[in-house]
Amino acid sequence: MESKKETAPRKKRSLLAKTGRVLLWIVASLIFLIILALILIQTPPVQNFARKKIVSYLENKLKTKVSIGKLDVKFPTALSLQDVYIEARDKDTLLYGGEIKVDISMFKLLKSDIEIQEIALNNITAKVKRLPPDSTFNFQFILDAFISNSTKPSSPKDTASMKMNIDRILVNNTRIVYKDAFTGNDMDLTIGKLDTKITTFDPSHLLFNMPSIALKGLKGYFYQVEPSQKSAEKTAAEAAAQPESVLQFLNKEIALSDINVQYKSDPSNINSSFIIGDATLHPKTFDLKNSIITLNDATIANSNIAIETASPAPVKKSPDTILTVAATPSFKIISESIVISKSDLKYDDRSLPHIPKGMDYSHLNLKDLSLKATNLQYSIDTTIVSVQSAAFTDQSGFILNNLTADFVMNPTGVSLQNLLVETPGSEIKKSAVITYPSLAALQKDPGVLGLDIDLQNSKINMKDLQTFLPALSAQT
Repeated sequence: MESKKETAPRKKRSLLAKTGRVLLWIVASLIFLIILALILIQTPPVQNFARKKIVSYLENKLKTKVSIGKLDVKFPTALSLQDVYIEARDKDTLLYGGEIKVDISMFKLLKSDIEIQEIALNNITAKVKRLPPDSTFNFQFILDAFISNSTKPSSPKDTASMKMNIDRILVNNTRIVYKDAFTGNDMDLTIGKLDTKITTFDPSHLLFNMPSIALKGLKGYFYQVEPSQKSAEKTAAEAAAQPESVLQFLNKEIALSDINVQYKSDPSNINSSFIIGDATLHPKTFDLKNSIITLNDATIANSNIAIETASPAPVKKSPDTILTVAATPSFKIISESIVISKSDLKYDDRSLPHIPKGMDYSHLNLKDLSLKATNLQYSIDTTIVSVQSAAFTDQSGFILNNLTADFVMNPTGVSLQNLLVETPGSEIKKSAVITYPSLAALQKDPGVLGLDIDLQNSKINMKDLQTFLPALSAQT
C-alpha cells in the first residue's frame, strides 16, 4: 500500500516536469523563430521575396504599373526602397526614386505611434498634376484605393489615436513637377540638397515647426498663369465649401545657397529671377493668412535679382458683362535688420517709358550693391527703411559711395530724412522730399513734380543732381 502512495506523487511530479519542459521548449522555439525571422528578413533572398509580394500587392490594389528595384530592411530602425516607380493613370510618371529611406521606430508602430527619426529622398522625381477635364489630382487613385474599403469615415477619436512625429528630412537631387490648371500654377523645381530639422509635425492642425532649414542648389521655375473660367469657378466653389484653415509655420533659421529660380505671374504681370549665392534669414513670424513675413534679420551676398513688372492691360467688356476680381492681400516683408553685399539688383517697369537721361527709378540696374539697413517695411507699392550705409553703381552712370537716410517711398513720392549722400563729386546733407500724383503722371508731365529740399552745408555737383533728380533736367 505504501509503494502505491509513493508512486502517485512521483507520477504527478513527472507529469508537471514534462509539461514544464514542453512549455519551455515551445517558448524557446517561438523566441528562436522570431530571432530567425528577424535575421532572415535582413537577408537578400527574403527581402527580394518581400519586394515581389509588395509590388504584386500594390499593382493589384492600384491597378497601375509599380516597380521596386530593391528592398532593404534593417530591423527595427530602417527601411529603404530603391529604384521605385509608380505610374499614373495617364501613363506618365507619378513617382520615380533612386532611394526612399526611412529611419523609423518599428516597435512604436504597435502602439499606433509613427516616430520617424529621418526621411531621406535621393534622386527622386515626383509629378503632381491636375489637368482638364479631370478635376482631381493624378494621385487621387492611390487615396481612393486605400480608403475604398472603409465606408464609415474615421471619427476624430480614431484620427487622434494615430500619432506621427518626424525629426529630420533630407532631400538630395530631387525634382518636383507640379501642374494645376485649376489654380494656374506651373512649377518645375530641382532640389540639390535640403536638410531640415522638425520639432512639431501636426498635419491635422496644419502646424509645422521647423527650427532650421538649409537649402542648396534649388533650380527651376514657378509660373502662375490665368486658370480657365470653369477651373476658377470650381476652385472658388470648393474653397468656399471648405472651413477656413491656415497653415501655421514656425522657423528660426533659413540658409540658402546656390539658388537659381525664375518666378513669373501672368495675373500680376511679374517676371522675376532670383540668383542667390548665399542668404541667411532669421524669421520671427510667418503670418500666411495676411501674407506678412517678419524677420529678425536677413543677409544676402553674391546674388543677382531681377524683377520685371507691368500694369495690367485693360479688359474689354460689353455693358452686360459683370467682371468679378478676387481680392488678393498684398505681400509684406518686415525686417529689423538687413545686410546686402556684392550683389546686383535690376527693376524694370515695362508699363512706363525709359527716361533718356538720369537715374530712371522705373528701370533701375544697380551693380555692386551693398546695404546695411534697419526697420525695413516692404510691400508692392511702399518701402520704409532706415539706411545705415549703402553703395552702388547705376546704369545711368551714377555712382553712390555712401548713403544714410530714413527712407520712405510710396505711390505718391519719396522722402529722405537725416540724409547723407556721398558721391565722387558731391556731399549732400539734411533732407529731401519729392512728391507727385503718380509715376505715370510724372512721366507725362514733369511739371507735377514737387520738391521740398533742405540741404545745409552741402556740396552738390550739378551733374550728380541732374542724374539723381532727372526731372530737374527737363525744367532747365
